[in-house]
Amino acid sequence: MDQDDYEALLELTAQCQLMDLEELRAGIKGKSRVGGRLSDLEFSYNAMEAEARATLQYIQDRRIARGAQGASQEDVDLINTIAEIERQEQADRQYALALSTDPDALPPPPVASLASASRSGFGSGSADRNSREESPSGSSGSSWPWSTAESFVSSPASSSRSSLYEPPKPQASTSKATFIPSILRLPHGRSSVDCVICGDYTNQAYQAPCGCFYDRQCLTDLFDKATVDESLFPPRCCSQQISFAQIRSILSPQLVQKFETKSEEFKTTNRLYCHNSTCSRFLGPAASTEREKGARLCTQCWRTTCSFCKSAAHASHVPCETDTAAQQVLALGRQEGWQSCPSCHHMVELDTGCYHMTCRCRYEFCYLCARRWKECTCPQWDENRLVAQAERRVVRDLGALPEAPRPAQLEARRHDIFRMVEDLRVNHECDHHLSGFFRRGGSGNCESCGNWLRDFLLQCRGCSMRVCVRCRRNRL
Repeated sequence: MDQDDYEALLELTAQCQLMDLEELRAGIKGKSRVGGRLSDLEFSYNAMEAEARATLQYIQDRRIARGAQGASQEDVDLINTIAEIERQEQADRQYALALSTDPDALPPPPVASLASASRSGFGSGSADRNSREESPSGSSGSSWPWSTAESFVSSPASSSRSSLYEPPKPQASTSKATFIPSILRLPHGRSSVDCVICGDYTNQAYQAPCGCFYDRQCLTDLFDKATVDESLFPPRCCSQQISFAQIRSILSPQLVQKFETKSEEFKTTNRLYCHNSTCSRFLGPAASTEREKGARLCTQCWRTTCSFCKSAAHASHVPCETDTAAQQVLALGRQEGWQSCPSCHHMVELDTGCYHMTCRCRYEFCYLCARRWKECTCPQWDENRLVAQAERRVVRDLGALPEAPRPAQLEARRHDIFRMVEDLRVNHECDHHLSGFFRRGGSGNCESCGNWLRDFLLQCRGCSMRVCVRCRRNRL
C-alpha cells in the first residue's frame, strides 16, 4: 500500500468514526448530564472525536506540505530556465563582439546548437587552458582584449578553429527556493517563532500590533471564525485590532468575500434580516422610523420584508403589527431581571460579577439602567452576586467541603471566601492584559466562553479569572 492509499484509508476511517459518534450521541441526548457535568461516556466520546479530527487535520497538513514542496520545485525550475536564457544571451553578445573585432577568428556559430555543443563538451575550456599553460609565455596568443579561460577557446596552438564559446554551466541548486509573503516574514535576526495560538514553531508568521505571532493557519482560522462568532469580530489580539487590509493577500478569495460581507453586517447596529426563518439573510440596516419603512427584497429566497417591523412586507398605508413573540420575550426578560443592549438590542443576563457589561457588539453599558458605562450613578456590583462569585472561585481552587465539615474547616472556608470577595472588589474591572496570565494545568470551563478545556487554562494574575487561549488573545 503506497502513501496516498494509506492516507485515503486513514481519512475514511476517521470520517466513519465521526459519523458513528454522531449516532451514538443522538441516542444519549438528554440522559447523560448530571449536575451539568460530563459523564464518563460523554468524556470518552469527546476524546474519540478530538482524536479523529486531529487525524483529519494531520492528513490535510501533509497534503498541503506536499503541494507546497511541488510548487517550490516548479519555481526553482523556472528560475533556472530564465538564468540559462540570460547566460545564452550573454554568450551571443560576447560572440558578436569577438566577430566584430576579428571576423576571421571564429566561424559563424550554428543556430540553436550552442547549448547542445556545451553539453557535449565541444569547445570545452579545459583544453584551451591546457594549451595556454603549455605556452612558454603563458599567453594564449589571442588578440582579443580578454584572457579568461571561460571566454573563447580558440588558440593558435589549437589544431581546430571550430571551437565555440561555452557559456557557464548552471550550478546545481543545493536548496529549494521558498516564497514567503512579506506580511509573514519574520523580523530581522529571527529564524523562527512560536505561534501564540497553537504553540508550534514556524519560520513564517504574522506579527500582530501587540507583538504576538500567528502562523498562517491560525491567522486564517481567526478570520474565518470571526465571520460566524460575533464575539471575535473585529479580529484582535490583546485588545488591539488586526488590520484586514494587511493580511487579506494571504487569505483565500472565498474567505475575503465572506469576511467583507460579514463585516458590513456586524458593523450595522439596527440590522434587518429576511423574515423567512429558513433564510434569515442580512438585508442591510433597518428603518429607524415607520415613516422610512419600505419593502426589502431578499435575493436568496425572493421574499420581501418590512424594513421597520421586520416581518413580512405589507402595504405602506397599513400600520406595522406588533411582534407578539418579541413582546413575550421582552416581558420574560423584565420578569427575570434581564437587560437589553442599548446598541444592538440583544438580550443579556448577568450571572456573576459587576454591573459593567460588554455586549458582543463591543458596546459597554450599565446592567441596571442600560446607560453607557460610567455615565450613571448606579452601584458597581450586587453584594450577593459578588459573594456567589467568590464562593465559586474558592470551590474551583480548593474543592468542595466534605458533607460533614469540621468547625475548623468551615472557619477556614469563610476566611478564604472573605479574602476572595475583597480581591474581587479591588479587581472587578481588571485589565487582564496588563496583569498578565499564567498557565494552570488541569481541566475546567473557560469563564468567558464556557467551553470545557481538557489540559489547561490561563489564569489572570490580577482577578484569578480562568480562560482559554482563544478568549485570552481574541475576546478579552
